[in-house]
Amino acid sequence: KNLHIRSFPSFDNFSNQGVGISLSRTSSDADLMALGVVDTDKLGLFSRSGIILATGGSNAFQHTSEVVRIDGSGNLLVGRTSNFSGAKAEIQTNDNVTTLTLNKNNSNHGEILRIAKSGTTVGSIASVATGKIGFFGSGGTGAVIDSSGNVGIGTSSPSSLLHLEDANSPKLIIKDTTNNCQFFAYAQNSNAHLGTSSSHDLIIDTNGTERVKIDSGGNAIFTKSGGAYLQLKDASAVRGAINVETSDGLVFTTGASFTERMRITGDGDIEMPLATNAVGRFVDNVGEVGSGNFCLQVANSAN
Repeated sequence: KNLHIRSFPSFDNFSNQGVGISLSRTSSDADLMALGVVDTDKLGLFSRSGIILATGGSNAFQHTSEVVRIDGSGNLLVGRTSNFSGAKAEIQTNDNVTTLTLNKNNSNHGEILRIAKSGTTVGSIASVATGKIGFFGSGGTGAVIDSSGNVGIGTSSPSSLLHLEDANSPKLIIKDTTNNCQFFAYAQNSNAHLGTSSSHDLIIDTNGTERVKIDSGGNAIFTKSGGAYLQLKDASAVRGAINVETSDGLVFTTGASFTERMRITGDGDIEMPLATNAVGRFVDNVGEVGSGNFCLQVANSAN
């Protein structure tokens, strides 16, 4: 008595409607749900407040598990009975299982999910190659993640954790917005660059400690506990070095053993070892010859 066979005069959003079935809770209630032919050759399922699909139970009139719900606003809910995010589709799992799988069931790689706004594609997710997934913008460029977790931008075969490629000086920028300090690294046709593109110092650390600073004025400052060393070497060995004394002097050495060859003291004196038991010394303003003049002192180290 609650099953009615009739045409669909009330569903005026559709044309060429055919005979269908409407359902109500009791014979005196208004129709709650209908099933029929619309738009000439399509099956229409209509509900006043929502549709629920459920499984389980001991007979057709019982169920133990709701699986899908379309609410009165047209939202698709899987594993939920109400919409909490405002999205048109929500999927929820309460177990440690995969929530959603998109499967391209053939041997060809390509687009799996397309994202569009107002009918215009803004991006897509694609299978690029075996073990590789790609995220692309509307222009077809984007990022690829391979099976090792390497990320490639501009390349589908990244060889490091982050691999950038482009024909027009690919650049990496890291910016702290507190004072807009901006670090960059980029490669050009025949050279590579590393530095800051803002008015800030560039500092190089090792073992968590500052070693070299290039300030915003272009000055290079070397720092080392006990004196900073600037070593000069070729492909095979160290050939020389400059050491900063803790007493404000400079020491110039040669060879991998850093043999001292000349010293400029904090007072401006220039000292040069001449032999095993001799020291050559240029002394400034000590009064041996006269104020403002230089004298050469040669002394035996034993005396």
